Amino acid sequence: MSQLPGKSQPSIGRTIPLNPPQIINGEVGHFQHVISEPLSRVLAELETLANYKDEEGRTTAIVSCAKYSVDGGSIRLLQLALDHGANAELADNSGQTPLIHCVIWLENYECAAVLVRHGVVLDAFDMYGCTALWYASGFGYLSTLQLLVQSGADIGRADNRGLAPIFMARMRGHTAVVAYLTIEGNWKRRRYYATMLNSLKGAPTISKIMRVFQCYDLARMIGTYL
Repeated sequence: MSQLPGKSQPSIGRTIPLNPPQIINGEVGHFQHVISEPLSRVLAELETLANYKDEEGRTTAIVSCAKYSVDGGSIRLLQLALDHGANAELADNSGQTPLIHCVIWLENYECAAVLVRHGVVLDAFDMYGCTALWYASGFGYLSTLQLLVQSGADIGRADNRGLAPIFMARMRGHTAVVAYLTIEGNWKRRRYYATMLNSLKGAPTISKIMRVFQCYDLARMIGTYL
């Protein structure tokens, strides 16, 4: 049975460390040998620290988004980092971006919304080929999933094993996620059909035939009426 990569999947590696950094009184564990003052104050003074990476490759933005830390999931800290030059696309050593960290352990819709508004790449994927939408589907985080889909994320982007988001949601029993992805998938196909049919208007007959046969689903749908 296929499972989500992550803390319970030693066979395919950990997606995040078993001992994540802890944020205590505004300071981050692995940053403490560099930062002696509260992180928010340092970021306000030293812009270069906004993109500092620890040994796991985690940046300030990543730690801000990750709710696995004691005081993680801080919108204020994330916004402060972005305001002082933090690169919201920088991934850790596993290829996981701040957006992916918003859904990889505990859901952090608020920080995900900040990153989406900031214009991050929605379909960025990690070393396993998993996107933020893929993880949101597998963990059943419907609110963040809806945010990603409505912002243009690809609902069909599978991981390196070829497992699609809807497959992971169905396997783990997230019925609300399955229903939502099914509806969105149907609308996506209908929009594609409408665009395809609209492009046929005024085209020569032979061109129409060739375009229809290039779209197998559309050709099959038309074939049912012949």
